[in-house]
Amino acid sequence: MFMLRALALLAIVFSCGVSPRAHGGEFVLRVLTYNLNGLPLGIGDGTRYPDVGRALARLRAEGAAPHLVAFQEAWARGTTETLRLSGYPYAVRGNGAAPPRPAGSGIMTASEFPIDRAYSTAYTLCSAHDCFARKGALHARIRIPGLPVPLDFMTTHMNASYQAHAYEEYDFTRAAQSRTAARLLEYARRGDPEPFPLIFAGDFNFRAPDGAWGIFSAETGLASAERDCADSPETCAWPAADDPVRQWRRSIDHQFYRNAASDRVQIRPVRFMKVFKEKVNGRKLSDHDGLEIHYLLTWQD
Repeated sequence: MFMLRALALLAIVFSCGVSPRAHGGEFVLRVLTYNLNGLPLGIGDGTRYPDVGRALARLRAEGAAPHLVAFQEAWARGTTETLRLSGYPYAVRGNGAAPPRPAGSGIMTASEFPIDRAYSTAYTLCSAHDCFARKGALHARIRIPGLPVPLDFMTTHMNASYQAHAYEEYDFTRAAQSRTAARLLEYARRGDPEPFPLIFAGDFNFRAPDGAWGIFSAETGLASAERDCADSPETCAWPAADDPVRQWRRSIDHQFYRNAASDRVQIRPVRFMKVFKEKVNGRKLSDHDGLEIHYLLTWQD
Protein backbone atom coordinates (compact mmCIF):
# COMPACT_ATOMS: atom_id res chain seq x y z
CA MET A 1 0.00 0.00 0.00
CA PHE A 2 2.84 2.38 0.73
CA MET A 3 5.13 3.52 -2.03
CA LEU A 4 8.57 5.11 -1.91
CA ARG A 5 8.50 8.23 -4.08
CA ALA A 6 11.39 9.33 -6.27
CA LEU A 7 12.81 12.65 -5.13
CA ALA A 8 14.23 15.29 -7.45
CA LEU A 9 16.76 16.98 -5.19
CA LEU A 10 18.64 20.12 -6.25
CA ALA A 11 21.75 21.52 -4.55
CA ILE A 12 21.29 24.76 -2.66
CA VAL A 13 23.28 26.89 -0.23
CA PHE A 14 21.25 28.66 2.44
CA SER A 15 21.32 29.84 6.02
CA CYS A 16 19.22 27.77 8.38
CA GLY A 17 18.62 30.64 10.80
CA VAL A 18 19.36 28.57 13.92
CA SER A 19 19.86 30.56 17.10
CA PRO A 20 22.35 29.16 19.66
CA ARG A 21 21.26 28.37 23.20
CA ALA A 22 23.29 27.30 26.21
CA HIS A 23 22.99 23.60 25.35
CA GLY A 24 21.04 23.46 22.13
CA GLY A 25 19.27 25.67 19.63
CA GLU A 26 16.00 27.17 18.50
CA PHE A 27 14.45 27.90 15.12
CA VAL A 28 11.16 29.36 13.92
CA LEU A 29 9.77 27.08 11.21
CA ARG A 30 7.17 28.57 8.84
CA VAL A 31 4.61 26.08 7.47
CA LEU A 32 1.93 26.74 4.85
CA THR A 33 -0.94 24.52 3.74
CA TYR A 34 -2.66 25.69 0.56
CA ASN A 35 -5.36 24.20 -1.63
CA LEU A 36 -4.57 25.46 -5.14
CA ASN A 37 -8.00 24.69 -6.61
CA GLY A 38 -6.13 23.04 -9.48
CA LEU A 39 -8.95 20.81 -10.65
CA PRO A 40 -8.17 17.76 -12.81
CA LEU A 41 -9.10 16.85 -16.35
CA GLY A 42 -8.86 20.37 -17.73
CA ILE A 43 -11.46 21.88 -15.39
CA GLY A 44 -10.79 25.41 -14.11
CA ASP A 45 -8.67 28.42 -14.95
CA GLY A 46 -4.99 27.45 -15.24
CA THR A 47 -3.61 30.98 -15.49
CA ARG A 48 -3.66 31.47 -11.69
CA TYR A 49 -1.00 28.91 -10.86
CA PRO A 50 2.09 30.81 -12.09
CA ASP A 51 0.96 33.78 -9.95
CA VAL A 52 1.12 31.58 -6.85
CA GLY A 53 4.60 30.40 -7.79
CA ARG A 54 5.85 33.92 -8.39
CA ALA A 55 4.38 35.11 -5.09
CA LEU A 56 6.23 32.37 -3.21
CA ALA A 57 9.43 33.19 -5.11
CA ARG A 58 9.18 36.84 -4.03
CA LEU A 59 8.70 35.80 -0.43
CA ARG A 60 11.71 33.46 -0.67
CA ALA A 61 13.84 36.31 -2.02
CA GLU A 62 12.76 38.42 0.96
CA GLY A 63 13.49 35.64 3.43
CA ALA A 64 9.83 35.56 4.51
CA ALA A 65 8.50 32.49 2.69
CA PRO A 66 7.23 29.36 4.41
CA HIS A 67 9.98 26.77 4.77
CA LEU A 68 7.53 23.93 4.13
CA VAL A 69 4.47 24.04 1.87
CA ALA A 70 1.75 21.40 1.70
CA PHE A 71 -0.24 21.77 -1.53
CA GLN A 72 -3.59 20.17 -2.30
CA GLU A 73 -5.59 20.04 -5.54
CA ALA A 74 -2.38 20.23 -7.57
CA TRP A 75 -3.98 18.14 -10.31
CA ALA A 76 -3.91 20.64 -13.16
CA ARG A 77 -0.82 20.78 -15.36
CA GLY A 78 -0.34 24.43 -14.50
CA THR A 79 0.39 23.58 -10.89
CA THR A 80 3.75 22.23 -12.09
CA GLU A 81 4.53 25.85 -12.95
CA THR A 82 3.57 26.83 -9.40
CA LEU A 83 6.26 24.54 -8.06
CA ARG A 84 8.87 25.46 -10.69
CA LEU A 85 8.45 29.21 -10.36
CA SER A 86 8.43 29.11 -6.56
CA GLY A 87 12.04 27.97 -6.64
CA TYR A 88 11.85 25.52 -3.76
CA PRO A 89 14.84 23.19 -4.12
CA TYR A 90 13.15 20.05 -2.82
CA ALA A 91 9.74 18.63 -3.66
CA VAL A 92 7.81 15.38 -3.71
CA ARG A 93 4.34 14.44 -4.98
CA GLY A 94 1.76 12.03 -3.65
CA ASN A 95 0.51 8.95 -5.46
CA GLY A 96 -0.58 9.26 -9.07
CA ALA A 97 -3.64 8.06 -10.96
CA ALA A 98 -4.49 4.36 -11.36
CA PRO A 99 -7.56 2.61 -12.77
CA PRO A 100 -10.39 3.07 -12.11
CA ARG A 101 -9.53 6.59 -10.86
CA PRO A 102 -8.40 8.95 -13.65
CA ALA A 103 -6.78 11.52 -11.34
CA GLY A 104 -4.07 11.10 -8.72
CA SER A 105 -3.90 12.46 -5.18
CA GLY A 106 -3.21 16.06 -6.20
CA ILE A 107 -0.98 16.60 -3.15
CA MET A 108 2.64 17.69 -3.08
CA THR A 109 5.19 19.05 -0.61
CA ALA A 110 7.76 21.75 -1.31
CA SER A 111 10.66 22.24 1.09
CA GLU A 112 13.50 24.66 1.70
CA PHE A 113 15.35 21.82 3.41
CA PRO A 114 16.48 18.40 2.16
CA ILE A 115 13.95 15.58 2.02
CA ASP A 116 15.57 12.31 3.08
CA ARG A 117 12.73 10.06 1.99
CA ALA A 118 9.01 10.10 1.29
CA TYR A 119 6.10 7.68 1.27
CA SER A 120 2.55 8.01 0.00
CA THR A 121 -0.64 6.02 0.27
CA ALA A 122 -3.98 6.10 -1.53
CA TYR A 123 -7.25 5.97 0.34
CA THR A 124 -9.30 2.92 -0.55
CA LEU A 125 -12.61 4.34 0.65
CA CYS A 126 -14.16 7.33 -1.16
CA SER A 127 -17.57 8.94 -1.64
CA ALA A 128 -19.35 10.74 -4.48
CA HIS A 129 -17.24 12.79 -6.91
CA ASP A 130 -14.06 12.16 -4.91
CA CYS A 131 -13.96 8.66 -6.35
CA PHE A 132 -12.64 10.18 -9.60
CA ALA A 133 -9.38 11.01 -7.77
CA ARG A 134 -6.94 8.74 -5.99
CA LYS A 135 -6.77 10.88 -2.89
CA GLY A 136 -4.38 9.94 -0.14
CA ALA A 137 -1.66 11.08 2.27
CA LEU A 138 1.99 11.98 1.75
CA HIS A 139 4.84 11.72 4.26
CA ALA A 140 8.23 13.41 3.89
CA ARG A 141 11.19 13.24 6.26
CA ILE A 142 12.86 16.64 6.46
CA ARG A 143 16.43 17.40 7.55
CA ILE A 144 16.59 20.85 9.16
CA PRO A 145 20.22 21.95 9.64
CA GLY A 146 21.08 22.05 13.32
CA LEU A 147 18.07 20.04 14.46
CA PRO A 148 19.42 16.86 16.11
CA VAL A 149 16.64 14.63 14.70
CA PRO A 150 14.60 14.71 11.47
CA LEU A 151 11.20 16.35 11.24
CA ASP A 152 8.32 14.28 9.84
CA PHE A 153 6.00 16.31 7.62
CA MET A 154 2.69 15.04 6.26
CA THR A 155 -0.12 16.34 4.11
CA THR A 156 -3.46 15.02 2.89
CA HIS A 157 -6.63 15.94 1.06
CA MET A 158 -9.56 14.02 2.47
CA ASN A 159 -13.04 13.44 1.04
CA ALA A 160 -15.15 16.55 0.50
CA SER A 161 -18.80 16.99 1.47
CA TYR A 162 -21.19 17.49 -1.43
CA GLN A 163 -24.74 17.15 -0.10
CA ALA A 164 -25.90 18.17 3.36
CA HIS A 165 -28.18 15.19 3.76
CA ALA A 166 -25.25 12.80 3.14
CA TYR A 167 -22.85 14.47 5.57
CA GLU A 168 -22.63 11.43 7.84
CA GLU A 169 -21.54 9.29 4.89
CA TYR A 170 -18.77 11.74 3.99
CA ASP A 171 -17.66 11.96 7.61
CA PHE A 172 -17.57 8.16 7.85
CA THR A 173 -15.31 8.17 4.79
CA ARG A 174 -13.01 10.78 6.34
CA ALA A 175 -12.81 8.75 9.55
CA ALA A 176 -11.65 5.73 7.53
CA GLN A 177 -9.15 7.92 5.70
CA SER A 178 -7.88 9.21 9.05
CA ARG A 179 -7.09 5.65 10.08
CA THR A 180 -5.21 5.06 6.81
CA ALA A 181 -3.19 8.25 7.32
CA ALA A 182 -2.29 7.09 10.83
CA ARG A 183 -1.08 3.77 9.40
CA LEU A 184 1.12 5.61 6.91
CA LEU A 185 2.66 7.54 9.77
CA GLU A 186 3.40 4.32 11.64
CA TYR A 187 4.86 2.75 8.49
CA ALA A 188 7.11 5.76 7.86
CA ARG A 189 8.59 5.65 11.36
CA ARG A 190 9.29 1.93 11.46
CA GLY A 191 12.79 1.31 12.76
CA ASP A 192 13.11 4.80 14.30
CA PRO A 193 14.60 4.87 17.80
CA GLU A 194 11.74 7.13 18.89
CA PRO A 195 8.90 9.12 17.29
CA PHE A 196 10.39 12.23 15.72
CA PRO A 197 8.67 15.64 15.86
CA LEU A 198 5.84 15.89 13.34
CA ILE A 199 3.70 18.48 11.58
CA PHE A 200 0.63 17.34 9.62
CA ALA A 201 -0.91 20.06 7.41
CA GLY A 202 -3.64 19.75 4.82
CA ASP A 203 -7.21 20.05 3.61
CA PHE A 204 -8.98 17.58 5.89
CA ASN A 205 -12.50 18.60 4.90
CA PHE A 206 -13.66 18.08 8.50
CA ARG A 207 -14.54 20.63 11.13
CA ALA A 208 -14.09 20.45 14.87
CA PRO A 209 -15.58 18.74 16.77
CA ASP A 210 -17.04 16.51 14.06
CA GLY A 211 -16.69 12.75 14.31
CA ALA A 212 -13.83 12.51 11.83
CA TRP A 213 -11.92 15.19 13.76
CA GLY A 214 -12.10 13.07 16.89
CA ILE A 215 -11.12 9.90 15.03
CA PHE A 216 -8.13 11.63 13.45
CA SER A 217 -6.96 13.07 16.77
CA ALA A 218 -7.33 9.73 18.54
CA GLU A 219 -5.66 7.68 15.80
CA THR A 220 -2.65 9.99 15.36
CA GLY A 221 -2.30 11.45 18.85
CA LEU A 222 -1.63 14.89 17.34
CA ALA A 223 -2.49 18.30 18.81
CA SER A 224 -4.30 21.04 16.89
CA ALA A 225 -1.99 23.99 16.25
CA GLU A 226 -4.97 26.35 15.80
CA ARG A 227 -6.59 25.27 19.05
CA ASP A 228 -3.33 25.54 21.00
CA CYS A 229 -2.72 28.95 19.47
CA ALA A 230 -6.19 30.10 20.47
CA ASP A 231 -5.64 28.78 24.00
CA SER A 232 -2.30 30.62 24.37
CA PRO A 233 -2.76 34.22 23.15
CA GLU A 234 0.12 35.33 25.35
CA THR A 235 2.59 33.20 23.36
CA CYS A 236 0.91 32.86 19.94
CA ALA A 237 0.26 35.92 17.78
CA TRP A 238 -2.36 36.36 15.09
CA PRO A 239 -3.98 39.24 13.16
CA ALA A 240 -7.30 40.32 14.63
CA ALA A 241 -9.12 39.24 11.46
CA ASP A 242 -7.63 35.74 11.61
CA ASP A 243 -8.94 34.51 14.95
CA PRO A 244 -7.73 30.90 15.37
CA VAL A 245 -10.83 30.06 17.45
CA ARG A 246 -12.93 30.65 14.35
CA GLN A 247 -10.36 28.85 12.21
CA TRP A 248 -10.34 25.82 14.45
CA ARG A 249 -14.10 25.46 14.58
CA ARG A 250 -15.12 26.51 11.07
CA SER A 251 -12.28 25.82 8.65
CA ILE A 252 -11.53 22.58 6.83
CA ASP A 253 -7.81 23.41 6.43
CA HIS A 254 -5.81 22.49 9.52
CA GLN A 255 -2.36 21.93 10.97
CA PHE A 256 -1.57 19.38 13.67
CA TYR A 257 1.71 18.65 15.43
CA ARG A 258 3.51 16.63 18.08
CA ASN A 259 6.78 16.91 19.94
CA ALA A 260 9.48 14.29 19.86
CA ALA A 261 8.97 11.37 22.23
CA SER A 262 11.72 12.68 24.50
CA ASP A 263 12.16 16.25 25.71
CA ARG A 264 15.05 16.65 23.29
CA VAL A 265 12.97 18.55 20.67
CA GLN A 266 9.91 20.65 21.48
CA ILE A 267 7.47 22.34 19.08
CA ARG A 268 5.15 25.22 19.93
CA PRO A 269 2.97 27.28 17.55
CA VAL A 270 3.86 30.97 17.94
CA ARG A 271 2.10 32.67 15.01
CA PHE A 272 -1.08 32.07 13.05
CA MET A 273 -2.20 33.80 9.86
CA LYS A 274 -4.28 33.38 6.71
CA VAL A 275 -2.40 34.23 3.52
CA PHE A 276 -3.09 34.50 -0.22
CA LYS A 277 -6.33 36.31 0.59
CA GLU A 278 -5.70 39.29 -1.70
CA LYS A 279 -6.91 39.40 -5.28
CA VAL A 280 -4.38 39.33 -8.12
CA ASN A 281 -5.52 40.96 -11.38
CA GLY A 282 -9.00 41.20 -9.90
CA ARG A 283 -9.40 37.56 -8.84
CA LYS A 284 -8.49 35.33 -5.92
CA LEU A 285 -5.74 32.81 -6.55
CA SER A 286 -7.81 29.95 -5.10
CA ASP A 287 -11.15 29.21 -3.46
CA HIS A 288 -9.14 28.59 -0.26
CA ASP A 289 -6.98 30.97 1.75
CA GLY A 290 -3.59 29.66 2.71
CA LEU A 291 -3.12 28.69 6.37
CA GLU A 292 0.35 29.58 7.60
CA ILE A 293 1.53 28.73 11.11
CA HIS A 294 4.94 29.40 12.59
CA TYR A 295 6.41 26.94 15.07
CA LEU A 296 9.18 27.55 17.57
CA LEU A 297 11.45 24.50 17.57
CA THR A 298 13.76 24.21 20.58
CA TRP A 299 16.18 21.38 21.28
CA GLN A 300 18.91 20.11 23.50
CA ASP A 301 22.27 18.81 22.27
